[in-house]
Order: sequence, then C-alpha cells, then structure tokens
Amino acid sequence: MSLRRQLDYLWQRFALRRDHLMADGLPLGLTLRVPARDDVGRRLFKYRVHEAPVLDWLQALPAPSSVALALDVGANLGWYATVLHRLAGDALGLHAFEPDPDNRALLEENLALNDAGSVTVSPLALSDHAGESRLNRYRAINRGKHSLLPLDGAVDSIPVTTATLDDYLAGRGETDSRIWLLKLDVEGLEPAVIRGATSTLSRVDALVMEYSPMYYEVGAGAAMVSALTAAGLRPSLYEGGRWAPCAPGDIAALTVQRDTTWRRQGVSPRPG
Repeated sequence: MSLRRQLDYLWQRFALRRDHLMADGLPLGLTLRVPARDDVGRRLFKYRVHEAPVLDWLQALPAPSSVALALDVGANLGWYATVLHRLAGDALGLHAFEPDPDNRALLEENLALNDAGSVTVSPLALSDHAGESRLNRYRAINRGKHSLLPLDGAVDSIPVTTATLDDYLAGRGETDSRIWLLKLDVEGLEPAVIRGATSTLSRVDALVMEYSPMYYEVGAGAAMVSALTAAGLRPSLYEGGRWAPCAPGDIAALTVQRDTTWRRQGVSPRPG
C-alpha cells in the first residue's frame, strides 16, 4: 500500500467523513463502492485487492463451458461476484447469495457498476434445511462477519429465509449443469451448506471455501471434509507463496480459520 493511498483513505474517511468510498484500479478493471469502515472495503480501497492468493487461483482455473454455473454463497459487497463475472462473462450462469439487505443493496450496486447485470442475486441464506432463521449482524467494521450462528459482537438480528443449495438449483431446473465454481464463505455455516448440497457436490469442479473450525460443532468439520472428498474434490492450502495440494486430514485438523481451495481430479489449470 502506498503512502498516498493511505493518506487518501484517512482524508476521505475522517476529514470528509464519507461513509462509502470508490475503490478503483482493482484487478480485472473492476471498480467497487465500499463501506469506509468495513474490513473488506478498507482493504480494497487501500491495497486494491482482496485475498490475492485466492484471486490468483481463480484466474488459473480453466474457462467454464457455456452451460456451467458459478455460485457465490455469502457474496457480501460483491468482490467475488464481480471477479467471477469478469473472468467468465455473461455466458456463465452466476448466482450470488446474500441474505443481509444492506450488503445485498451494495452487491447489486457493484454488479451494475461493473456491467454484471446478468448475475442472479438471491436473498436466501443457504443451510441444510428450508425455513426461517435469524441473521446476527456484526458491527460495521466487518459486515462480512454476519452469521446465522450466535455471534459475539452482534449489534442486532434480522429474519431471513433459509434454503438448501440442492432445492434452490432444483427449483430453477438446474439439476444437470456443471458447477464451474462454488465459493463458500458463510461464517461457520459451511458444514450446513455442504449438508444441503449432497446432490450438487458431484457436479462441482472447483470450490473455494473459508474453513472456520472455531465455529464448527465437534466432528462437523471432519464430516464436511469427508463429504467433499467422497464427491471427488481434493484440497489445497496456500503455503510458501503457492497453493499446495494437501491431504484431506490436513484440512480437518486445522484449528484456525484458513482459506481452502478444492479441485475435481482431472481438471487442468488454464494455460498461463
């Protein structure tokens, strides 16, 4: 981060008292409107990238077929949704799930800002059952930390509708399409989302998932890892400046939150 960028952030947030900033000069020619106090927003404005190793991994994926889908579960303000649209274009059926209405409004604004109007935005909170729940909303410093789980630091909660990924896709007639990418970041609900995707996993070619063992019930992380490997997906962790394949047990043994990537065997990276 340049000193100029840091000073610009301080000037806009504290001198001009702006609630939102325009993060420009982002990879792939993206521009995003971001909350000035939010962790992801600050990073995008100051560093002009978010989770750079994951972005590199996404850019190395083979291009999707014209009948493939991508699913951004926990889309927040739209960083990954806009990245995926820019990588694959309108030919990809891209669905972004964001149950928080404030985040969803910003997501839709950023999709429009980046000519990604073809993305389908859903207010559903994916889980392992259909019904109603409450979304616990974290402080403004990290709007991506909202969760259906009990949450230290929550400022309020709102009602949301839950659904399974299997039911969502079946309801849209998408029971045969390949899933080019499933991105999953739902603050501890990852095992529940995977339990609700048993029919979908066999069609997923790539998965990027935040693994959050501190939130999982005993045995839930290991069960999720087993379900993913049984579906033919194999994991990698970012080590020593690169994504390195690892054993499924290495993921299940994690005790701290880590980004993980998963690939179906036999799917080759995009030529560099």
